[in-house]
Amino acid sequence: MASSSEGGLVLVAVDGSEFSDRALHFYLKSLHKEAYRVGLIYSYEKPDVVVRAPMDIGKLNIDEIEKTFRSSWDEADKIMEKYKKICQQYG
Repeated sequence: MASSSEGGLVLVAVDGSEFSDRALHFYLKSLHKEAYRVGLIYSYEKPDVVVRAPMDIGKLNIDEIEKTFRSSWDEADKIMEKYKKICQQYG
């Protein structure tokens, strides 16, 4: 285990909620040490487009499936950018 002088990695789970915002601000303001690196973790639910699709695989609309997944990825990127900006505010 790394000593406080060696630094380390602190992982903070985020989800876009106000509670998550407050937790990250609290960590950065009250607990963070300069030698530590901060890693952000965001886990999103995979869209259930295949489950909702018709049982006949030949009729799946690939463009709609891709659009649904892309929307989820874009939302994840948006949330991560929000938290990266918060981290940058604290240096």
